[in-house]
Amino acid sequence: MSNQINVQEETNEAYDAVRNGIGVIDLSATGRIVVKGEDHVEFLDRLVTKDIIFMEEETTLFTLLLQEDGTVIDIINLFKNEDSLTVITTPHKKEMVLAWLQNQKPSGVEIIDISQTHSQLGFEGPYAWKLAQKFLDFEISSLPFQSFVLNQLFGKEFLLARTGVTAEYGYQLLFEKCLEPIVLETVNSFKEEDIKLKKVDWETLETLMLEIRHPYFEFKHLEELNIFEAGLEWFIDFYKDEFYGRESLEQQSEAGVNKRIVGFTTGIESKITVNDEIFIEEQLIGKVIELKESPVLNMKLGIALLEEPFAVSGIGFYVKNKENALYEAHTQSSPYILPKSWSIKIL
Repeated sequence: MSNQINVQEETNEAYDAVRNGIGVIDLSATGRIVVKGEDHVEFLDRLVTKDIIFMEEETTLFTLLLQEDGTVIDIINLFKNEDSLTVITTPHKKEMVLAWLQNQKPSGVEIIDISQTHSQLGFEGPYAWKLAQKFLDFEISSLPFQSFVLNQLFGKEFLLARTGVTAEYGYQLLFEKCLEPIVLETVNSFKEEDIKLKKVDWETLETLMLEIRHPYFEFKHLEELNIFEAGLEWFIDFYKDEFYGRESLEQQSEAGVNKRIVGFTTGIESKITVNDEIFIEEQLIGKVIELKESPVLNMKLGIALLEEPFAVSGIGFYVKNKENALYEAHTQSSPYILPKSWSIKIL
C-alpha cells in the first residue's frame, strides 16, 4: 500500500509535515488480531496490565501484554467493539502476539488474524483532523481522544480512531483491503493551501516519537531492563486482582532498581553513538541506548541508561565516544518540544 501513496517522501519534509501539516504513515506492518466469543474480555484482561473489564465501547487503550513470568511480549493498542476486541501489535511482535493468544485462549474464544485482509493507515500533524474529516459525515471535533467510530464506504465497514504516537493530532484508519483504492484516492486528492501532506518513513517517525518520549523506546530495551528500570510502571493497574505476571512485577517493585532510563540532549556536533559510555568526572554512570537528530531543535536527542541517583533531569555529564573524545550532555525532562497541535483547535 505504501508505494501507492502519492505524497513525496523526504526526511526533513516528512518531519516538517508532521510538526506543521499532515504526515501520512503506512501502518500495514502492524499485527491486527480480532478477539471475540464468550468471555473474550475476561480472557484478555488476564493477559494485560490495564483493567479492561469496564472499557467502554468505541474506545482505545494502550497496554502491555505479559507472559506469566512478567516478561513483556508487546505493547498493544486495544479497540473495544460491541462484541469483540481488536488487538493492534507492533510490527516485529505480531507473530509472537498471535501465537501467545492462540496458545492461551480457552474454548469459546475466537482469535482471528486480519493482518492480511485489512489495512491500517495513520495521519498525524496539527492539521491531520482536516484529512480525517474526509472520512466522516459528522464534525470530527466531536470524536474524543482515544476513541473511534465505525463508518461505511461502498457498503464496507471501516474504523476511524483518534489515536497517535507523535503528540500531534493523530488518527488511524482500519479498513478492508478492497477499500484501499478509494482510501488512497481520498488521501492523494487532499489539497489545502499552506498545508503540507507528506508520507512519513519509519526513521523520521522514530525521531518524532523520541521528541515527545513515546514509550516505544523504553519498550525496545525490555530484553535487558525490567518494567521499572524502563519507567513503564504507569502501564500497570496494580489494583487488578489478577493478571499474568503480577507476582513477578510485585517482586521487582519490592526489590527496587539501581538504574533507570532518562532522556538527554547534546550538541548537533557531538560525535557519539549508541552504547557510548557516560561519565561524571571519572565515574562511569551509564551508557547511551538511543540517539536521534531533531531537525527543529538542531540538537541530538538521546535516551541514557543511568545509575541511581543520576537518572534525573538537570544533570550534566560527558559522553565518551569510541575514540575517547568527550562531549557534554544534559539530562532533560520530556517532552523535548511542545507540539503545535497543543495550541491549535479543531474547527
